[in-house]
Amino acid sequence: MKEFFGRKILKYQDQIFRDLKTLVAIPSVADASAARRPFGERSAEALRWILNRARELGLDTVNVGDYAGHAEYGGGEAVAAVVTHVDVVPAGEGWKEPPFNGHMENGVIYS
Repeated sequence: MKEFFGRKILKYQDQIFRDLKTLVAIPSVADASAARRPFGERSAEALRWILNRARELGLDTVNVGDYAGHAEYGGGEAVAAVVTHVDVVPAGEGWKEPPFNGHMENGVIYS
């Protein structure tokens, strides 16, 4: 099964890289000063973006008050869910390429 999935997902590699570059371009550094968003406007924007993308791909999604979210595939007892985070630490200094740029080099995305 693992080997089959590995080969199958490769046909989506270019779109996955485009989506990842779009997501990392959102500087989703946590900012507790935003009154209506628990981790700030940019973190909420990143969460909404990834959940919207999952819906476009046909997955069911849940946004839990901009604290967290998940995407589901399947139903009943056969459900797979993806849990991750989309906020990042502050960029700091010393970047070779601009942070949040999603620079790709040798098949690796740096951001």
